[in-house]
Amino acid sequence: MINRRGNSIRKSKLFLYAKSVRNKMYELIYIGKNLPQWLAGKGLPLTKHDRRLVGLRNRYKGQRCFVLGNGPSLKRQNIGLLKDEFVFVTNWFFLHEEFKNLKHCFYCTEHATSYDCGQNFNPELFESLSRMPNVKCFFDIRSSSICEKRQISLTNPVFFTKINYSKEVCKGNFSINIPFETCFGWTVIIDMCLPIAFYLGFSTIYLLGCDCDYRLDEAEDFSKSFFYDVLSMPIRAREEMYKSKARQGKEFGHQKQILASYQVVKRYFENHGRRIYNAGHDGKLNVFERINYDNIIHT
Repeated sequence: MINRRGNSIRKSKLFLYAKSVRNKMYELIYIGKNLPQWLAGKGLPLTKHDRRLVGLRNRYKGQRCFVLGNGPSLKRQNIGLLKDEFVFVTNWFFLHEEFKNLKHCFYCTEHATSYDCGQNFNPELFESLSRMPNVKCFFDIRSSSICEKRQISLTNPVFFTKINYSKEVCKGNFSINIPFETCFGWTVIIDMCLPIAFYLGFSTIYLLGCDCDYRLDEAEDFSKSFFYDVLSMPIRAREEMYKSKARQGKEFGHQKQILASYQVVKRYFENHGRRIYNAGHDGKLNVFERINYDNIIHT
């Protein structure tokens, strides 16, 4: 009996050791495939792009910024008051009438080509960014090959970041090592905006329009899901969204994973002496302390 128990313990330890070695090998292979980015993350950038990206670290140390989602609550807030603030926007925000008035804007999108549902940038996105050369653009690294292939060139400062989709934030992973990789949080706010804001040095972040609620119980056609008219999206983009809803049903939008991810982000920021507040109107994101938008905008 004792020998059997001892053998079982030894086998268990051996299994755990083998698993640890295997995971370490996978990690080394992953680093090898992404060596330039890994070196940049260690402060040893090799390319001009990586040197520019590393140069952004703590550039805005101690300052505040606003991170805007695209939820319907934005329609009830005066975004024009943010024209002189540091503002992160995402995806279809370029449809907002105040987009052109933002003086210090960071535009983030996971895969810029997806918004045309093809192998190119959405024309309206490209035109909007071209008219605003002061906007700093952060695209997922998958877009870089498309930009090169299609010879797409923006006058804007453009940076490419890598999202590691195998590391989910809701499972406790979170990285602000922007030159190397960020982790997957099921929303571009967590995948890109918040880790980039941290890397740039912002210490206080206010969320707006991050509603975590598509309001599909009120309108299944997404007509109440965003601040913009859903019909302003390209037909193919709408069709992809409808297909996703049909596949996912009540789980559409992965709200459980997103809310769990926000909890991980909150702990990380607070453990490093930084704060995130929800200055949005309404919505289901109650992870962060709520704060009145009108009270902070002039402070």
